[in-house]
Amino acid sequence: MGGNLLYITGMVDKRTMEKYEKDAKEAGRESWYLSWALDSTPQERLKGKTVEVGRAYFETDLRRYTILDAPGHKTFVPSMISGAAQADVAVLVISARKGEFETGFERGGQTREHIMLVKTAGVSKVVIAINKMDDATVQWDLGRYNEIKDKITPFVKAAGFNPKTDVTFIPVSAYTGVNLKEPVSKSVAPWYKYVSNTYSVDCANCDIDTVCVVAPPSCISLITCLWSIEKSTPHS
Repeated sequence: MGGNLLYITGMVDKRTMEKYEKDAKEAGRESWYLSWALDSTPQERLKGKTVEVGRAYFETDLRRYTILDAPGHKTFVPSMISGAAQADVAVLVISARKGEFETGFERGGQTREHIMLVKTAGVSKVVIAINKMDDATVQWDLGRYNEIKDKITPFVKAAGFNPKTDVTFIPVSAYTGVNLKEPVSKSVAPWYKYVSNTYSVDCANCDIDTVCVVAPPSCISLITCLWSIEKSTPHS
């Protein structure tokens, strides 16, 4: 996700991304090329796993954001904690693909541990990006989105987050870039609602309008949610 965010916001140019794609294809890792914008070491690129905390930034018309790309694999938990401890907002990327979510969320799965570690690290706001919504087993299905959301919500609450004020759920396709910068088309996900002529946004009926409040023109994409969380958070 981080690599595509950098690309669609212009922080990585097309020529560089084409080189990553070419090199990844030659290495037999064609589908991983977007991650190479942040995974820069040979070990990370060979295994497809983030090892160290990658750092980059992207800019919008409103502000500049620093990305801390923390590892998700259990082998590299210390690096994950190091990255999380520096973050103002954590973006937890969860696969919607059938089987993958269940593996990550069942007892012993990494999803539960990541939520607890983020809270322990002192992060107070979490965006839960339900990824791979374009997968053949999902196809932007509202039922699958709600199923994942309903299973995770009690756990984040038990971890100490307030689901209404601290947690934002958002459906995305990190690989294609859908709903990262621009909102998903209504033709793709007619159930995903947003309002462009008021100051409030219906975050797919997720009861977090106190977080996702943006100035028009509004869209409830990932970048918009990050900005709106920042605007709604009191500063000392």
